[in-house]
Amino acid sequence: MARRTTHFAIRRFRPEFDCAAVGALYRQSITELGAASYEQAVIEVWRKWGENTQAIALTLSQGQTLIAQHSGRIAGFAQRHPDNHINMLYVHPDFARRGIASALLEELLISARRERVRELSVNASRVSRSLFEKHGFKAGEAEWVERENLKIERFPMTFALKD
Repeated sequence: MARRTTHFAIRRFRPEFDCAAVGALYRQSITELGAASYEQAVIEVWRKWGENTQAIALTLSQGQTLIAQHSGRIAGFAQRHPDNHINMLYVHPDFARRGIASALLEELLISARRERVRELSVNASRVSRSLFEKHGFKAGEAEWVERENLKIERFPMTFALKD
C-alpha cells in the first residue's frame, strides 16, 4: 500500500492565533490515536491540558514550538523545551502517518544541532515510541507516571546528536 503524503508548511507557534486549534488537535489526537494503546480513564486525564488555552499559551511559548500547517489548518505541533528535551509532538488524526511528525521531529533535530545540543531526550508514549525509534532514539526502561491517581506508561528515550 502506498503511503499518502501531505504538503504542508512548518512555522513557529503564534500563541495569539494558535491556542484553540492546538488544544483541539491535542485532545483529538489523544482521544483517537491513543484509544488503541491506553484505557479510556487515562485518555480523559491526559487530554485535559488541551482544554485550557491559557496553559497552552504559557507552555508552548517556552522553548521552540513548531506548527505544521496544511491548507490553513494546523496538522501537527512539536515543542523542544528545555533545549535538550522534546516536550511534545502531536499530529491530528486526519494527518497521521503522512510524514508530518517526522518532519517536525527533523526540524527540532536540525535546530538542536545548530545550537550545539549534544543529546536530546523525550518521554515517549506507547503511540509515539516507534516514531522516535525510527529516527534513532534509544529507549530506556518503561516508567509509570501518576496523574490524578492513574498510572500512565511512558518510555524515556535519548538521541545523541552528531555535528
